[in-house]
Amino acid sequence: MIWYKISRIFYAYKMLSSVRIQNFKSIDDLTVDFSFAEKSAPKGHKESEILYFLEPTSARKDRVVPVMNFYGANASGKSNIVQSLYIFQKILIEGFSSKRYIPNKLIEKNEASFLFVFFVNKQKYKYLLEYNRTGILKEELFVNDTLIFSIKDKKVNFKNIATNAFDKNKLQEKYEQACLTRIKNSEELIQIKTFLGFIENDISNLNKYLSEAIKFLFYQLVILDSNKPCSEAVGLEILAGGSDKESIEIALKKISIVMKQLDLDIHRFSFEDKEVEDHKFFNEYSVRTFVGRDQTKKTILSRQISSYHKDNKGNDIQFSIEEESIGTQTSFALVGIFLKILESGGVLIVDELDNSLHTLLLKSLMRMFKDKNINTTDAQLISTLHNTDILENKDYKMSEFSFVMKNPKRGSFIKKLSDFDDIRNDQNFRDRYLKGFYFGIPYPVN
Repeated sequence: MIWYKISRIFYAYKMLSSVRIQNFKSIDDLTVDFSFAEKSAPKGHKESEILYFLEPTSARKDRVVPVMNFYGANASGKSNIVQSLYIFQKILIEGFSSKRYIPNKLIEKNEASFLFVFFVNKQKYKYLLEYNRTGILKEELFVNDTLIFSIKDKKVNFKNIATNAFDKNKLQEKYEQACLTRIKNSEELIQIKTFLGFIENDISNLNKYLSEAIKFLFYQLVILDSNKPCSEAVGLEILAGGSDKESIEIALKKISIVMKQLDLDIHRFSFEDKEVEDHKFFNEYSVRTFVGRDQTKKTILSRQISSYHKDNKGNDIQFSIEEESIGTQTSFALVGIFLKILESGGVLIVDELDNSLHTLLLKSLMRMFKDKNINTTDAQLISTLHNTDILENKDYKMSEFSFVMKNPKRGSFIKKLSDFDDIRNDQNFRDRYLKGFYFGIPYPVN
């Protein structure tokens, strides 16, 4: 069992309750629900070291799960869920582009949208973003059903965020300057930057509710798309929270503790940063070591991570991290990100979490989010999986499993395990899943 423990500190609890996704690849209209759906809490849950649910408010209906595991056959749409959220965050932070409009080609709709429901410090937030192939159509934020701001077809409502320094007219002027652009060869304006993105860059302290929504959606919602894998160097920097040598060394020690607990036969790690000329980087160094570019010097910062094994005489033998197995490299990157989320609170969403990981490593890493002594910030882990061993692990309850399926009329859809009839937590979910009780499995032709 991993014994790296994180001290409990005061912070604003931030948890994801649900996401509604419309018109993305195989998805037509899909609500992804992270609520703890069981009628009563597990017996002895207060004394247990296992974290069965999170409580963003005192209301039982608001409980959410610390872990959500998505299963389904290939091409059911599991990865599309994660990829859609990755694209959402890209639009939110960087702005709209036509390549980020990826509609469902089998169902004729022009608009795509995301509705995020989340909690921050006992307040319920709803953030909606709607767009089509040319730009952003609608953006609005509610807190406890009170409108904070609204934009629809470039018509704004900033009444509840206006201040003496930034009245409604000044906010509208800034919005038009920062978020709108003119269509080429036309007089028509379209919105290509989100209002939240503009606020984050220019006047992030305008309103406390805006600030909290930005912190969650921009920084404490971490999405790892399997098409854009995270490297060891980036995982290390994410945990460090910066690139200065002292912070990197502290983060490396934290990762080392967990990696040794995973029994990977590595004695210790070290790192070295090198400035490499642009034209030499891709020939002499791996893109996995990339951590930054200096445009003025035309150089790339390459972070070389080394691992050390003991030889038969007990001496340290240095290896490049790239000489290690793919599973070790993946574990190193994931551990850095896991620890960051567990230290600061937030939500980690990972596509194909079990890719290249041994079952025992996977179980150990996932259990960090289920252990009350480690997950002291009420962080959440959401992932797609093929490894079915998790389904028979008694640390997880029926609310923590969902099955993704697809048909031509509905596109991808989800059924939570807790939605099935005659389900009990003492059943072997893995056995029943593989026998087809819950759908979401392939049926190969013999």
